[in-house]
Order: sequence, then structure tokens, then C-alpha cells
Amino acid sequence: MPYFVFQVEGEEPAKRRMQCLDSFDAYRDARALARAERRKQPEAAAQAVRVVFAASQELAEALLLQPREAPILQEWEK
Repeated sequence: MPYFVFQVEGEEPAKRRMQCLDSFDAYRDARALARAERRKQPEAAAQAVRVVFAASQELAEALLLQPREAPILQEWEK
């Protein structure tokens, strides 16, 4: 399965806009592109660069659209 690198705009999952930048067979190559794209962006950018491991581009986009649960805080993190 390939690794897809996406540029994602928007915070809410229903309103996200995604652009697939490229796909790679190796994680290192995908990570290198993601880091290079993140360095190009200004610090206040409303865009995120994400790496997704999925069977197809459509599945990768579906994974990015799913809302993620907030992490559970442990007692020492409060």
C-alpha cells in the first residue's frame, strides 16, 4: 500500500479541502516531502501537510475526513 501526502485546509472535517501532492511506496520518501512542504509554509498558515497510509487515494481522503476523538488526559497531564 502506498503513502499519500496531502495538503489539508480547514479545521472541521466536513469543510476540509484536500489536495494530493504525491504518493510513495516508502515512508521515508513521503516523510521527506511532507517535511519539505511544511518548511515552505509560513508559521501562521491555515494548511496542514499530512501523510496517510491507505490502499487508494479515495480511502486516504476518507480517513482524513473522519473526525478524531480528543485524547484522554491522564491525571498528571491536568
